[in-house]
Amino acid sequence: MCAGEKLGRNEVLQLLSHLVDKLLVLVTEQDGEARYRLLETVRQYGWEKLSESGEAGKFRERHARYYLALAEEAEPELKGKRQVAWLERFERDHDNLRAAMAFC
Repeated sequence: MCAGEKLGRNEVLQLLSHLVDKLLVLVTEQDGEARYRLLETVRQYGWEKLSESGEAGKFRERHARYYLALAEEAEPELKGKRQVAWLERFERDHDNLRAAMAFC
């Protein structure tokens, strides 16, 4: 979601690692997958600055497109043998999915 215009994937990972080292981002591992989460105060500050910049809509749209693509990828799997795995994924991403739907 963050890589693209000005940042490459490797740069995002490097910056994220620095934030984890400074305890501004928390990382947990679940089923072999790293999950990152901002501290609430950092999230609020970041949202405030993003809103002030006038670019919040652009990033919310990008977030919503990512979760739409995820849902479209999952749709054919929801009645197959990977159903449980996808439902577990949606459970982990519940807050992000709700935020994307609220934006839409």
